[in-house]
Amino acid sequence: MGFGDAGTLNVTGTTISAITLTIGATTTGTVEISGGVLSLSSPSSFVNAINVGASSASGTLKVVGTKFSVIASNSTGVGLNIGANGTLIIEPEGNASLGLATIQVTSGSVVLDASSTLTLDISSYAPSVGDMWEVITSPDTISGSFGTLSAPDGYTITQTTVAARGVTPEKIVIEVTAVPTPATWVDFANVGEEDGSEANPWNTLAKGLADAAGGGIIKIKGDTGIAFTAETPTINQEVTIQADNGTVTIGSVARDANRSGFVSRGRARR
Repeated sequence: MGFGDAGTLNVTGTTISAITLTIGATTTGTVEISGGVLSLSSPSSFVNAINVGASSASGTLKVVGTKFSVIASNSTGVGLNIGANGTLIIEPEGNASLGLATIQVTSGSVVLDASSTLTLDISSYAPSVGDMWEVITSPDTISGSFGTLSAPDGYTITQTTVAARGVTPEKIVIEVTAVPTPATWVDFANVGEEDGSEANPWNTLAKGLADAAGGGIIKIKGDTGIAFTAETPTINQEVTIQADNGTVTIGSVARDANRSGFVSRGRARR
């Protein structure tokens, strides 16, 4: 079976028998699989059971949730080959007990080109920071590694190949890590150098807002003598404002600081 034409083939929770599967033979192709078994009875003339983007066209294999098994009877060859134009997309649908996308190659080795791509899709489920799971397992060797690791904003992923030990298959493990959001600091009492860092905070909220990127965090010091401002800025970006070590009042002068304006007591505001 070859899949080389533009478009997407969706496979869900069933067993499909074929000789071989080629994704992206002459034109762009995508196969999306959510569970089930792909049984490939490849004769010896077919060295690779599954080819993804191994030709001139790009090919994409997307695995959604749960575990997807590849049974390749031609164990002398390669069970899964992801070429230079190949992309593997993994889309988890739940935590480790519910279904994190995994390809289980039951026979044959795995070959990954240095220009291949591994992409994390969090459309269905956002993994927790530090989640780790096996993306590919093989009873044989896994040669090479993904050249490009693509993750949504706010996440990074790393890959580790774990060698086989005894009956334990060789596997590629990925770990999801959150990218910390940098904070912009404000201290209304600061009369020295200003650069938005914790050591040299801005002395007005307006400067903090100008410095903070969309989705950023502004931390206002509440324990440095002046924990209020008469500013009433218009906020036109997504931002979190937090009071640090004390109560901060926004939109109030000193004499009204305890009874008017916007008060932050350490909770995130947007």
